[in-house]
Parts: sequence; C-alpha cells; structure tokens
Amino acid sequence: VTELANPKAAVFFAAILPQFIDPHAPVVPQAIVLGAASLAVEFVVLSSYIVGVDAIRRRGFSASSQVLAERVGGVFLIGVAAAVIAERT
Repeated sequence: VTELANPKAAVFFAAILPQFIDPHAPVVPQAIVLGAASLAVEFVVLSSYIVGVDAIRRRGFSASSQVLAERVGGVFLIGVAAAVIAERT
C-alpha cells in the first residue's frame, strides 16, 4: 500500500525498470517479476523499520537519549544544509 500510494514508485518503475527488461522476451511477465521483487524488498525494509521503532517504543527513551537523538538529528540537518549551500556556490 505504501509503495502504491507513493508517486515516486511510478517514476521509479517508468525510469529505472525498463533497463532490466529484455525486449526479446515477453514484457508483462518480466514486469510482474520485477514489481514483485520490488514489493518484497520494500516489505522487508518497512517491516524492519516497524520492528526497530516498536522495540524503541517498548523500552522507552530516557531524557538523555532523547536529547542525544535530537542533537544528532540537528547536526545531520545542518550538514545537509551546508552541503546544499556548498553545491550552489
């Protein structure tokens, strides 16, 4: 459902997937196999996120862990902003 609701998935399939399709073989079965593989990978990735977040939720965040997570996230965002600024100059 997540992949179907994401418009980037349609762009991915239109731009990237044709490179992996053999034009001399039936196209529809190849597209189905590649689409199923993509859905399987997406399922594993999102399931891993769910399991990890649930484990964190069950244990809870201590105040010091929350401050550390916020600082690391802030440093990351500042780094991305700096990279964007450096790229534009």
